[in-house]
Amino acid sequence: MAKSIKGTRTEKNLLASYIAESAAYSRYTYYAKKANKEVAASPKEDTADITKLTVAELKEMAKANKVEGYTSMKKDELIAALSK
Repeated sequence: MAKSIKGTRTEKNLLASYIAESAAYSRYTYYAKKANKEVAASPKEDTADITKLTVAELKEMAKANKVEGYTSMKKDELIAALSK
């Protein structure tokens, strides 16, 4: 038969560890929910307003996205090509 740990130092240590882990889990879930709400409420970086970029910046993006003929495009053409 297994020896009981009731009233021992081991029982106290296990109880203290359980309480600490429960508190940590509660804090983690609280802040995770809070962060999720903040992320949902904030605008996405992917949907950044590209109309505020310079022609040079738009051309860099077009080059990275392999847009054909980007070197001769005007700003509105670059925006249209990158928005696709």
